[in-house]
Amino acid sequence: MKSENCFFTRREEELMELLWETGQPMTSIEMIADKKERTWKDNYLKVIIRALLEKGAIRVCGVKQYKTQYARQFEYVITREDYIAKQAVAKGLNGSSLTNIAVAMAKETGSEEELIARLEEVIKELREKK
Repeated sequence: MKSENCFFTRREEELMELLWETGQPMTSIEMIADKKERTWKDNYLKVIIRALLEKGAIRVCGVKQYKTQYARQFEYVITREDYIAKQAVAKGLNGSSLTNIAVAMAKETGSEEELIARLEEVIKELREKK
């Protein structure tokens, strides 16, 4: 995702949330069929998809047949975590701030052990690259 386009509109973010939550490719037909509350209208979906394609946030990953028609399948390119990290950096948070945020989130959610295990993996990966 291009750094100058690291922010989504509210509607783009809603569509990205749908893709992140499902964790699998979706067609526009499936996106419309999803029953969650949205701020966008069905006929506006093509505009949102086009904008996310231009930003490099999603990509076409296949085609699915519906009776006599074919629909493109889309999948996310940027993860929710990467998106949030890009937003934080764009808002001026540095590595030290992000570390403190990760520690605070681990304490808030009670996932300190998970954080420690993941940090140990990252440290090992970084040492192996040197």
